[in-house]
Amino acid sequence: MKSNRLVKYMLPILVVLVGFVLMKVLLGMREEKPRHTPPVRTMVVATETVRFGPLRSRITAFGRAASAQPVTLASEVGGLLLAGDQPFRNGLEFKQGDVLLRVDDRQIKLEISSQKSELLKALALLLPEIQLDFPAEFAGWQACFDGISFDSTLAPLPEADNGKIRLYLARFNIYKLYFAIRSLEIKLEKHSVVAPFDGVVTGVNLPAGSTTGIGGRLGTIINLEEMEVMLSVSTTDLPWLDREGEVMLYSSESGRTWRGRIVRVSRAIDLQTQTVPVFIALPSADLATLHDGSFLEAELPGRELGWGMRIPREAIYDDNLVYTITDGHLVPHLVEILRLEDMTALIGGDLTDGLELVVENMQGVIPGMPANSRRAMQARHSGGQAPPNGEQHPPQAGHKPTGDVR
Repeated sequence: MKSNRLVKYMLPILVVLVGFVLMKVLLGMREEKPRHTPPVRTMVVATETVRFGPLRSRITAFGRAASAQPVTLASEVGGLLLAGDQPFRNGLEFKQGDVLLRVDDRQIKLEISSQKSELLKALALLLPEIQLDFPAEFAGWQACFDGISFDSTLAPLPEADNGKIRLYLARFNIYKLYFAIRSLEIKLEKHSVVAPFDGVVTGVNLPAGSTTGIGGRLGTIINLEEMEVMLSVSTTDLPWLDREGEVMLYSSESGRTWRGRIVRVSRAIDLQTQTVPVFIALPSADLATLHDGSFLEAELPGRELGWGMRIPREAIYDDNLVYTITDGHLVPHLVEILRLEDMTALIGGDLTDGLELVVENMQGVIPGMPANSRRAMQARHSGGQAPPNGEQHPPQAGHKPTGDVR
């Protein structure tokens, strides 16, 4: 019984051991196939030839053109508004000296005539006294009397250096009457609203036929001879700004380009946008094609940054590392970052002119990897020269189409 039971338990174990030994023998007899190693892939990347030179920072900003001299017209006298040289309407273009509106002046003209008659009366009483006591002065005062006209403004009174003549003039109220008339004549001039410059009407509050009081708002006008563009410049860009350089302004709507100059920089920061208003003046000769309110993009002049090169920002790895292609392999170089702009980086350092610098972002890059320049390959296939630098990547920030320079 015991021997049968032992055989019953040992037999399965023996079968397993024999099977394991046979498996090992058979595996040892199988020939291993050689492993296939995939070939190393050569990257094809966009490059630029390193060419160091003098660098300037570049600042891009946006703003709208507006008149540097908007004016709100208000009446200094009251009365009925009458039409000027042209109908006072929104959009009216006018020249300096044109009468935009008039205020009914009949009453003040009559008041001036009344005062002139009083002055003539006083001079008529004064002239005999002067002829008797100061015959040398008589001709001048007689000419003053003869020159008073109800249709023209008063001429200056003759000089009265003699103290006794002044006593006569004061006694006959000559000075009082003269200056009262001159005051009324100045008030009469205010009955005509005269254009102080070439411009356009941008708003009408009271048209002809309305009645206005003193201080009544008539409308708004703008000066077309003086235009400004207010640009919002980031506080991070402001230290790089060259305030003496020329500003290029571009309109994507018309395709035109204008040149301007910085006239002032605000000392106040917009707390919401963290920008500073920078005002650009445009020459009056260039304003014929520019409208008030036009949206413009500006390229502001930047400070000189020394010797280096401008490259796309995506060509920078690990903050200050770039790659070049040397003998068909990627070689890393440490560079100095002079300034980071929106789309580009200004770099300096010890890069040698003539190296092929990689200017696109590469994923999973390892130093020493095989790589070829796309420009060089295209040149070999076409049998010609490599295309100019920068052709294989988007244009740098601030680049504008060549348009009409105004």
